[in-house]
Amino acid sequence: IRLQVWLIHERIFLEMNKKVSLIIVTVIVFLLQAFLLNKLGDGYSFLLGVPITASSNVFYRLLIYWYLPISFVTFLFIGETRYSLRTSGVLLITRGRSRLRWWGVNLVKTVLKLGSLILIQYVIFKFIAQKGHISVSPSDVEACIRYFLMLLFFIVLQMLLELFIEPTSAHLIVNTAIVGSVLVAHICYFYFLKGDSYWLFVPINGMQANVTGMPDAVSIRLISSEKALLVLLSIHLLLLISSLIKVRKLDIF
Repeated sequence: IRLQVWLIHERIFLEMNKKVSLIIVTVIVFLLQAFLLNKLGDGYSFLLGVPITASSNVFYRLLIYWYLPISFVTFLFIGETRYSLRTSGVLLITRGRSRLRWWGVNLVKTVLKLGSLILIQYVIFKFIAQKGHISVSPSDVEACIRYFLMLLFFIVLQMLLELFIEPTSAHLIVNTAIVGSVLVAHICYFYFLKGDSYWLFVPINGMQANVTGMPDAVSIRLISSEKALLVLLSIHLLLLISSLIKVRKLDIF
């Protein structure tokens, strides 16, 4: 038993060192995104996301700028569920802690980690965009909340999928869903879908891209902020219920 505990602690130590390195790389990517967006001018923020635009060059360039940090953030959380089960999760559950409590602790940690990363991303962007001065507007707060909820949904979904499939497969599915949703929404606007049905595309709910001053961009609002928040909160509730049902029946042995 002592050997098993020692091996678990050793695995935790190695994993922490790996996570620190990934966090440093992610912060560097935040800096890169801030410099790239700052070159666009007009105070274009990552919170705007990817606007509906008739220019393919503008659309794909902004899609890359927006998605690049997201890919690193989701990668930071890859294997969280499997790793926790094989280390502290096993010890907690075998000592009488409930599976639901273990999952709840993981969710709280995820919220805190993701919130810290988004705060760092926002501060870096504002510092570079405003030449060392950081000011926060009410619209920025609302946009950050939507961006946070959108990312949190996909990360928790990734964690839940890891209970069924390999972490790398879960990560691939989630990132494909993020990029694919934006691409499909863009195609639908010009060829198929009109009206207010864009709430069906989860990433769109986490963007302010509906209103933008970028050249060649369509200045309309695809979905209201209130509706976007309602959609994000609703899908979080559904995901939470689904995860609790799955974790309650989880067999770790």
